[in-house]
Amino acid sequence: MLRRSGRSPQRDMKSILARHFGLTVAAIVATVMIVVSLHMWRPRLSATVLTDETIEVDGVRREYRLVIPDALDGQTPAPVVFAFHGAHETPEEMARNSQLDWLAAARGFYLVYPMGCRQSWPASMPDDDPEHVERDLRFFDALYNRLTQQLPIDKRRVHPVGLSQGAVFVELLVEERSELLAAAVSHSGWLPGPLSRRELNTKHKCPIMFIAGSDDRQVPPADVKKAADFFRHEGHPVELLVLDGLDHRWAGDFDINIRIWRFLSRHPRDKDD
Repeated sequence: MLRRSGRSPQRDMKSILARHFGLTVAAIVATVMIVVSLHMWRPRLSATVLTDETIEVDGVRREYRLVIPDALDGQTPAPVVFAFHGAHETPEEMARNSQLDWLAAARGFYLVYPMGCRQSWPASMPDDDPEHVERDLRFFDALYNRLTQQLPIDKRRVHPVGLSQGAVFVELLVEERSELLAAAVSHSGWLPGPLSRRELNTKHKCPIMFIAGSDDRQVPPADVKKAADFFRHEGHPVELLVLDGLDHRWAGDFDINIRIWRFLSRHPRDKDD
């Protein structure tokens, strides 16, 4: 006599579906983990990054971050880019948001991120308080002198690049230290008030790239264009980029680093300047 199983067909089907569901969930989880891992994985940066460098200026310890690409042999002169962060940022935040470390490693230039006093840069040059800017100009001078003494810097290819408030300081650097600069980039920066009220006496009319975002509410494109027009009127070759859809941030989504480097590399400083 045949004995009937105590399990019903319905119970068998539920068991099969449960096992199938469990396998499906496991497969989905594994797939998600693989995708996340691939997204988070990045190749090793081919550069030495010195994050806590300091230099004393006027009795004050000033900080900076230095990137030395592995591709540089320490003997052949190479360009240097000074990257000035925005207001209330740090060099580490500037590096993370801009991804300039990877550009330096790929293109072979020294990269330094100076730290502003209280994480800020002077956004103007008050006529009644020149020291407001002079302390940071002396910081730049000290850093420039140290780097050019310790590293084989190509002095014909010194490039300041800045974002927002850092971009304004780049414009002040162009006014005050143009003889040291090859070409500069002002990303989402405005024209410091005092500059608009006087003529520039820059020794070297270094080219400047101005970058604006069409959706930038903090520094509208009109303000960036005003700065570009001023320097163009004063004899500086100017390139103005207005990026559609960009707000007040580094334009990484627009391949801006490649565009910046193409601009800078086209404009070494003449030997006679």
